[in-house]
Amino acid sequence: MEIMVGAKNDSGLRREYNEDSFLVDKELGLFLVADGMGGHNAGEVASRMAVETIRDVMLNSISRENPSQFNNHDPKLSKNGNLLLTAIKDSNKKIHKAGQEHISQVGMGTTVAAVYYTGARVVIAHVGDSRIYRIRDKRIELLTTDHSLIADQVIRGIITKEEARKSEFKNIITRALGVDEDVKIDIEEQEVMPGDILTICTDGLTDMLEDNEILDIIKMNIDSPQIACEKLVDAANKRGGEDNITVIIVRFVDNEKKSIIKRIFSTFFKKL
Repeated sequence: MEIMVGAKNDSGLRREYNEDSFLVDKELGLFLVADGMGGHNAGEVASRMAVETIRDVMLNSISRENPSQFNNHDPKLSKNGNLLLTAIKDSNKKIHKAGQEHISQVGMGTTVAAVYYTGARVVIAHVGDSRIYRIRDKRIELLTTDHSLIADQVIRGIITKEEARKSEFKNIITRALGVDEDVKIDIEEQEVMPGDILTICTDGLTDMLEDNEILDIIKMNIDSPQIACEKLVDAANKRGGEDNITVIIVRFVDNEKKSIIKRIFSTFFKKL
């Protein structure tokens, strides 16, 4: 399958700093968003460090044949899953160490949401409240569970989803890279189908827009992930743009179907 990708990062309308970072690497098949936290510019340092470390670890380890060589090897995961797991674990340790060594960066941390595409499957992983959605058969599904105080309360039935959106505590996260020496990472592998669309985003988008609004904007711009990303950011800013906004859209296209469409158009224009 071929992939079409769009990405957009924006400071929003209320924040002095942009603490989001992201990565789009089609050749590697790696797509990341990270939402940093910390005083001054420490959040931006943490999110950038996460993105760069994950990419570098994966690039340096890609030639390893034996997945047991990876740190924190999980026998339930494939080689690709263990590769991403190790990269995120290493980034956590690097951010934590930097926070311990530099006074200006004490307590810094970052969320991460990652997609690693390796053919017919994707590895998805996340820490924090950045999210990954899948659109399939014109329906949107959240593939991640926020690691946040409010999400825990919703799961336990203490508050409703509607109350969660209005809560003053909605941005308190319970997991982040760099806060502790070790971190629990939610990671799984899934099959990919032609037509699937994965949306990876920070909470600057999801705090402003409902899931169905995200779906509608993407459906209206189905042939251009880049335009869809730009429209999503515009919509979030029109709602107030209270935080930095980052969104990546990855669309999986059937090569054979795309080839047939190209031939039809080619034949049509030749007749003209």
